[in-house]
Amino acid sequence: MLAITGPPGSGKTLVLCARANRLAEQHPDWDIRVLCYNRMLAPYLKKLTSAHPNIRVNTVGNFSASLGVRMSLNDPDRAWRDLDAAVRRGLVPAIDAVLIDEWQDFYPAWTALAERVLRPGRGGIVVAGDPKQALYHDLGMDKPVSIPLKTLTLTRPYRSTRQILDVTSALGKQLDVEGRDHAFEGEPVDLVWATTSADQAASVARDVVLLLQSGARVPQDIGVLVTRKWAMGGVARALDEADVPCHVVYPSQAEDLDLAEPKVKILTVHSAKGLEFDVVFLVGLEQLPDPDGTNDVDRQGRTAYVGATRARDQLVLSYSKDNAYLERIRALPEATLRRWVWPDDYPEA
Repeated sequence: MLAITGPPGSGKTLVLCARANRLAEQHPDWDIRVLCYNRMLAPYLKKLTSAHPNIRVNTVGNFSASLGVRMSLNDPDRAWRDLDAAVRRGLVPAIDAVLIDEWQDFYPAWTALAERVLRPGRGGIVVAGDPKQALYHDLGMDKPVSIPLKTLTLTRPYRSTRQILDVTSALGKQLDVEGRDHAFEGEPVDLVWATTSADQAASVARDVVLLLQSGARVPQDIGVLVTRKWAMGGVARALDEADVPCHVVYPSQAEDLDLAEPKVKILTVHSAKGLEFDVVFLVGLEQLPDPDGTNDVDRQGRTAYVGATRARDQLVLSYSKDNAYLERIRALPEATLRRWVWPDDYPEA
């Protein structure tokens, strides 16, 4: 079993899917599965492996159902009991290779299920993930599997600029992005203060309009990511009022997600895992509780890490009140961070 790890944007998913494609090309009669937890990620994985019909992309639920196994998706202990029950019923090897993306989100029992149904001597298991991006569980990537585990660490983050990664790393020592000194140079990150959530949405809409009017961006380059689902509606209304085409993307619409659609995408940070945009507006950092060392609060803090690293070369943060994360960000030098106030710094609004 091979585990591929590394910072955000280092190519983990691309390496994983390249492995799947290579196996499919060499063994067209094999049943190869690419697994993920987040439904929003599945269309992207399908696109990367679409050349080979013997590669199937499944969420955990789809995968277990295809094997005739009822596997708990919200209780790790129950998932182990479900696996034991399936083994007693006679679970047999039926899959030739399994490749798992965003492995940090997998219960150990889900990985063990994949191990149980592997045909021996074939493609084995390859996983990819980053413990710092674990938003759903606190299980990390130390999985109790019987197959010997080797680790391949990718060291250079290619997606985001150094300025974006410097801001991300300022969130906390545990969220430092390794290899960021090797990232490409870019523009400073923009930090916009607005009095209310409605003002935040208005500032986002105005910035989007300015980007589109400049001709530097098209709508599909832009993703608006929110830390809380309830904020999606306000952003959508502000963009609609500004005549900006937008698409509010809910997890139930995963199969219909078209990143090339000429609309600004509005998603929660959780739904955006595995995706990327040239420009990201990250809304709602002030909604995250101050870190206190507990698992639940630390996991919420990783929302900022994941959201910021969805941006390739432009990141705009908006907030309406302070917390520990924003205090750390505001302490960064001007070469890394530009500070703005809505509407004072928007005379054309």
